[in-house]
Parts: sequence; structure tokens; C-alpha cells
Amino acid sequence: MNQDILVDKEPINVFDKLMEQRVIFITDFVTDKDATEIVQKLIMFGLESDKKITMFINSPGIQIRAMFMIYDMMALMKCDIEIVATGMCEGGILLLVASGAKGCRTATKHTFFQMSALGHEGEQAIMSMPEIEIEHRMFKSDNLRFIIALSEATGKTEKEIKKLLSQKKTLTVAKAIEVGLIDRAIKAVKA
Repeated sequence: MNQDILVDKEPINVFDKLMEQRVIFITDFVTDKDATEIVQKLIMFGLESDKKITMFINSPGIQIRAMFMIYDMMALMKCDIEIVATGMCEGGILLLVASGAKGCRTATKHTFFQMSALGHEGEQAIMSMPEIEIEHRMFKSDNLRFIIALSEATGKTEKEIKKLLSQKKTLTVAKAIEVGLIDRAIKAVKA
């Protein structure tokens, strides 16, 4: 896909322009490979200056390792990270949304947020009973870390977060503000 557009009859590469503006897009299901690219951009932006970084997020989910990789890097950044949630944000992606800079976590009017506990992804192999037990312990541990991190990011108790996740609720923008995932809705600006 060509990423060049014409502005005043001059070609401009959209990707390069967004990079200049310190904008990161997180779309589709996020894999470890995607997370590596996102972390590389965060590091590069962090080395360039302390100006804010903007993340546009529209994603149905994320691999567990990828979620914690991005989340940990966001916590290490000196600059503010502005979040613009749009479309759908589900599962582990909610941790990234809630981990933006306080006051800078926003969503477009029709965004929805799907609360759900983490699930394990990938190919399911035939495993021995000890392997199944190890996998189950890791799954429980990952979900506990997710709950603790989401609790810290939203200001809700771990018990409240567990309840929301277990109910698998779909939240509107207004409810996401109430829960503490975001701070405000973006209002449309008419010319």
C-alpha cells in the first residue's frame, strides 16, 4: 500500500509525517513482533525529546508478553503518553489505554471497551499433566499481574477490577471514564 499523499501537489509520506509528530498506531491483534516495533518507537521518541507521544489504539487484543512489554516501557518513559482510543479496545489492550498519562487518556465518541480477563493464545499442543499444571499456574499469575496493573492504572480496587473482568462487560465511553480507563471523551471540532 502506498503511504504517500499529495499536499499542495507535493508527495508526502504519511508514515514519516506521523513519526515526526511522535504518533504511534496500535491496531489489530498485537503480537510480540508488533510490540517490539512499538517499544522501538517509544525508545526512539524518548531519546529524541521529552515531548509527548500520542498513541491511537483500536485493537481487539494483545498477546500477554506483548502487553507487559509495552506497559513496562510506557512506565519508563519520561515524557507523557497521550492515549486516543477509537473503535474497540478489548482485554489486555485496556491496560495500555489506562496507562497513558493522567488527564491525557481520551476516546472518540463511539469507542467501546470490552472488559475481559486475559486468555492464552497460540497453538494448543498436546501436553502432559505436569505441563498443563505449569500452564495453568502461568495463566493465573498473568491474570493476577494484569488485575494489579489495571487496578493501579484506574484507581479501582483489585476486587472491583476482578468483578468487571468476570462480568465481561462492554463499556461505553461514559462508563470507561467512570471506571477510570480514560479521563474524557474527545469532542468533535467543527470548522
